[in-house]
This record gives sequence, structure tokens and C-alpha cells, in this order.
Amino acid sequence: MFLAIIIPSIIALAGGLLTYRYIDEVNKRQGIVQIADDFREHALELRRNEKNYFHYKNADHFKNLNDAVMVISDLINTISHKTVLEASGKKLHAFS
Repeated sequence: MFLAIIIPSIIALAGGLLTYRYIDEVNKRQGIVQIADDFREHALELRRNEKNYFHYKNADHFKNLNDAVMVISDLINTISHKTVLEASGKKLHAFS
């Protein structure tokens, strides 16, 4: 009787732990993909503003280009060192 309760409980606990690890890994990957998607979106906007500036040579387009550069610069600065290491597949140092 006791084994009939313990064995399924252990199996359920092991399945829960494995599922938690899998979900945690998916969340890390999703975060990296989200950062890459944001960077791609802002890089395309930067290129569009650059083309508009070179085409029209207008102060408004130059301001838009500077704003786009600042946005992408801020985006790059907000990426944590830990995220960069996780994305590159390198091990984290203990003192990081």
C-alpha cells in the first residue's frame, strides 16, 4: 500500500522537475530571440532613416537618423553581460 503511493509520487516529482528545467530553458531562449528581434527591427528602421537622409538631405531626416542611432545604442547597452554569454554558449564566470 505504501509503495502504491510513493512510486507514483516520485515519478510525478521527477516529471515536474524535468518539465521545470525544460520550461526554464525555453524562457531563456525566448528572451534571447526577443532581443535579436528587437535589434533587427531597430536596425531596419535605422537603415530606412539613413536612406531617407541621404535621399532628401533634410534636417528632419537627420534628426530621425540621430534618434534611431540613439535607440539602437540604448538597446545594445541594455543587453546584459550574462545574456551575451548565454547567447554565445560560453560558461559564466563565478565573479560575473
